Amino acid sequence: MPPKDNVRPLTRVIERTSLVAIAAIGPRKFKPQDLITIIVRQQKKYEADAKLDTEKKWDLEGKLSEWFRFYPHRRLGTDRLSNGQPGFKWKFDNKYETDGENEREDKFITRVTATVIDVKPNGNLVLEARQSEIHDEEKIEITLTGVCRSEDVTPDNTILSTQVAELVLVERNRGAVRDATRRGWVPRILDWARPF
Repeated sequence: MPPKDNVRPLTRVIERTSLVAIAAIGPRKFKPQDLITIIVRQQKKYEADAKLDTEKKWDLEGKLSEWFRFYPHRRLGTDRLSNGQPGFKWKFDNKYETDGENEREDKFITRVTATVIDVKPNGNLVLEARQSEIHDEEKIEITLTGVCRSEDVTPDNTILSTQVAELVLVERNRGAVRDATRRGWVPRILDWARPF
């Protein structure tokens, strides 16, 4: 066990005379380059439901009762509209309905050991972890950074990722499986253009 802080003076007499009294354990002191295991349990669920219903109707109608015309000798006058009164009538009816639903759930569970790179004056620990695995042609790289309270580190030297502030978790995969699931440039262009 690492050295602990001295216990409170009021309990020293009890600890010396009692057969069952246990000395209080002070907070653990961390220093740079100490190792802490982070239990990563990130779970995210997203659900969205949308419905759109629009309807547009236009009804336009008009008639021309008077118009002008040029007569001989540069005279401008009213046209008698001998062929009747021209007019227009226009109707437009548009109805658009759409219904969309989206559901996504992501889970990421692993363990990674982080190095304490700095201890803040208030006792908070700055953590950084890097992990690399190679299985046949598959390569997995995990990078994690964040800040946690020293009080949150359990006696077995672990902490949950949900207790890490400013958490940045990056996972990169390379290999045949990643190549098979990666989108090509044609689907990317179509998704960017969204023609439908």
